[in-house]
Amino acid sequence: MGLDRVAHRAGVLKQRNKAHKTGRHRSKGVIENEQKGKVSVKTMTKRHKQLVRKDQRRNQANQIRKNKREKVLAKKRSLGLNDTAPFLVCILPLNEQIDPRSALAILENCDPTVTVAHSLSGVTHLTVPRFKQRFSFITPPVGRGNEFTALDCLKVCDTTMLLMTANSNEDEIFDRWGKRVLNMATAQGIPTPILSLMDLESIAPKRKQQVKMNVQKFISKLFPEEKVMCLDTNGDGLNHLRRIGGQKKNILHNKTNRPHMYAESVNFVVNPTDESFGTLEVTGFLRGVPLNVNNLIHIPGLGDFQMSRIDAPTDIYKMVKE
Repeated sequence: MGLDRVAHRAGVLKQRNKAHKTGRHRSKGVIENEQKGKVSVKTMTKRHKQLVRKDQRRNQANQIRKNKREKVLAKKRSLGLNDTAPFLVCILPLNEQIDPRSALAILENCDPTVTVAHSLSGVTHLTVPRFKQRFSFITPPVGRGNEFTALDCLKVCDTTMLLMTANSNEDEIFDRWGKRVLNMATAQGIPTPILSLMDLESIAPKRKQQVKMNVQKFISKLFPEEKVMCLDTNGDGLNHLRRIGGQKKNILHNKTNRPHMYAESVNFVVNPTDESFGTLEVTGFLRGVPLNVNNLIHIPGLGDFQMSRIDAPTDIYKMVKE
C-alpha cells in the first residue's frame, strides 16, 4: 500500500485565470507554430540587400578612387611627353631691368644632355632626356605698351615664370610695369606660377637668407601658397624644369574648355584667282580639348574664321630614343 502514489487534486478554492482572447486574429504563438521557423520574404530580401549594398559601397569606393587616380595620371601625361604637346612656359619679368634671356640661358645649359631648338616664332624648345619631358619657352616683350602681348601669351601657356631680382630694394621688387601687368594677368587668370629669384649670388653670404626671406614675405601677399626659387646656377635651372614638369597645374576654365595654340610658324597662301584672299597656314602644338574642323577659330586682332582642313605634320622636336 505504501508504494501507491496518490495524485494531487485541486481544491475548490483553486484560482482559474481566464484564457487570453485574441479576438478575430490569431495569436503570435499560433502563427509561430504554423510557420515553424520560417522567415518572411521581406525580411530575407532586406537583409540580403543590406549585405550586398555594403559590398557594393566598398567596390564603388574603390572604383571612384581608381578613376580619380587615372584622371590625374591622364592629365599629367597629356603634356610634356614625347607623344604630346610640350609644357609651354611664359617667362615674364616683373621688372624692366631683368633680362628674360639670361634666365632662359640658365635653363638651356642646366644639363649637358638637354637638346635646344629654336622655332621661327621665337619659341625655345628644350628636350630633357633625364626627365623624359619636353618644354617650350616664350618671352614676350617687356615694357610699356606690351601688356596686351603678354596677356595673349598667358592665355595659351601652361606655366608662368615670374622673374624677380635680388638687387632691388624690398619695395622695388615690382616696378610700375610689373605691377600693371601682374594686376591685368590676375584679372585674366594666371597659369600655374613659379616665382624665380635671380641675382641672389651677387648678395653677400650673410645677407642671402635675409634677402630671400624679405622677397618671400613680400610676394606671399599675392601668392600665399608659392615658394620663391633661386635661379642663378645650373642646379637651380634643373630644379625649375623638375618643378615645371611635376607640379599641379591650375585649372583655368576659359582655357581648359577650348582648344588653343601658340603659332610656331605662319604662312599665307594667296588665292590664285583673287590675290586679296588666301589661306593662312598656322603650325603649332594643339592644347586643350580636341579641335573640330567645322568650328570657327579666333585669331587675336583679326577676328573669327572658318577652317578648311586640319593636317597632322611630323613633330620635328620629338625626343630621339637612344
